[in-house]
Amino acid sequence: MSSGAGYPAGVVNLYGETLELSTTLASLGMPGIETKQAIIYNPNYDFRLHINPAITQVLFYDASNDAGSRFESPITPALTNRAATGSGASFDAMTTSDRLYVCLPDIIGGLHIDMTTSLNTNASAITVNYWTGAAFTSITPTDGTIIGGATSLAQDGDITWTAPTDWVASHLGGENYDYGVKGMSITDKDAPGTYGFWLQIYFSAALAADVEIANIWTLNKNTNRGYFHGGQEYPISFDARKVGAIEALLDADKIEAGEKDTMEITWIRTVI
Repeated sequence: MSSGAGYPAGVVNLYGETLELSTTLASLGMPGIETKQAIIYNPNYDFRLHINPAITQVLFYDASNDAGSRFESPITPALTNRAATGSGASFDAMTTSDRLYVCLPDIIGGLHIDMTTSLNTNASAITVNYWTGAAFTSITPTDGTIIGGATSLAQDGDITWTAPTDWVASHLGGENYDYGVKGMSITDKDAPGTYGFWLQIYFSAALAADVEIANIWTLNKNTNRGYFHGGQEYPISFDARKVGAIEALLDADKIEAGEKDTMEITWIRTVI
């Protein structure tokens, strides 16, 4: 009697979509952890492609809860699996004392934020901090979700930064609390203890009463993307524990200004 999947693993589902490309970066999160492969095809022009790190965990820290229960259940699948339900009520009226913690397996250069129709309407600027090994330190983001120069999470967009060289991986809470991330202005030790590169995100003013993020995925820290030729299919395999998104743009050295193309992506879900 066999156990587990044989290899090559059998296909259980195919999911096709497109990504509009120009010389401006475009990105797309992988649809679910069961996605193991993709066929990528750009019909006309050469392009550059990156495979981006997955998000290991997303935690919401509710400062209004009692000590010991301020870390809400992880909202990782809801925010990182595009077939899931989004952030729910976590961001509704999020206060300046609340925090979002994001854990990553590698250093990144930004996050893409995909909002639902429940957008923030309160003027509020985002703060993004990274862990240096001693303290959370500002990462100075460029916030593409801003409207009107003051309202973050008011539209879909990229939040980008220059990847810091002193970002240190560590545990957040759990049994390793005394050896991991501190300086959070909290007393809770009941965070799950996950190890990785942690981001701390919060806002300068309370968000609107109904704010919901549908999906979050990572942007790469590097600009030295791989080179690919137009008119050819490229099959790529993924380890969904480490890979969570792709990003691409047209090769500016090979096209005239203003050219666009439509990348076709077939996601392949296989036996787990």
